[in-house]
Amino acid sequence: MKSLSKNELWEENYNALIKFLEENNNAEVLFTKWPAQRSKDENEKRLAVWMMGVKSRYKENALSDERMKQLKKINFPFDPAAAKVKEGIVGLSRFILINKKLPTATNMQLFNFCKKLNNLLNV
Repeated sequence: MKSLSKNELWEENYNALIKFLEENNNAEVLFTKWPAQRSKDENEKRLAVWMMGVKSRYKENALSDERMKQLKKINFPFDPAAAKVKEGIVGLSRFILINKKLPTATNMQLFNFCKKLNNLLNV
């Protein structure tokens, strides 16, 4: 069996990540589901470990411009906490524009996001 080059391995993992995102996220999901290391699914765990390596290379400034473009295209969570806040703010903005009000407990994800944001800002 022929081993894959670094570029082929990157493309294989990147495409697997895109497939994972497509299969696990939709317009109803506020926060993007990314692969988790604690998953019982071995493929998901493998992708999560690959993502950790990508984050390490990002911190070391060791990713090519082309790979950075690919990752930015899918909103790769270089900083997961910041990504969640950004997604929450976008979701909250969208909710307010559509509903002309703040979320209530009937929309639990956004409601909890607002509570956490309120506590964080101490408002």
